[in-house]
Amino acid sequence: DEQRSISYLAEAAELGFPPAFDRFCEHFYSKKSYTQATPFCKFAAANNLPSSMYNMSLMLFEGTGAVQDFEKARQFALASARMNYAPAYNLLGDLSKEGKRGVKKDLIHAYAWYALASSAAPDWAEPSASRNGLELTSDQITQAQKLAGKWSLQAKPKSYEFYGAK
Repeated sequence: DEQRSISYLAEAAELGFPPAFDRFCEHFYSKKSYTQATPFCKFAAANNLPSSMYNMSLMLFEGTGAVQDFEKARQFALASARMNYAPAYNLLGDLSKEGKRGVKKDLIHAYAWYALASSAAPDWAEPSASRNGLELTSDQITQAQKLAGKWSLQAKPKSYEFYGAK
């Protein structure tokens, strides 16, 4: 029963359990209740939960539930990607492919991000399709593959510092 699940989640959130905040972040974000999602997303992101970092990046890019800030949004997306979160890689690929929201258009970087997304979520077709849709030379593809190979995951990105908390 949904009401019982929400009640249990609320109890867990009251106890400061970060995954409960992460779930509420996702719940409110999916319902486009960004103002309600923001405090849950901030708390979960500060506790290094990649899906909340990703949702914070989306809200910051769009200016929904948070003041629009492209650089802070990009930092949240990168922090989420450092935790091997495939949607964050895909978002970074889209930004590089389209050259928007403060990111310079760079198809080689887009290919690298899509390759990383495909690697993190091999059953997810979207990143592969996006990567394969890029018109790159074989030399550019080799360059992108090398770039993706240099990407390193870093444990525990300090996302809480994005809001000035120490």
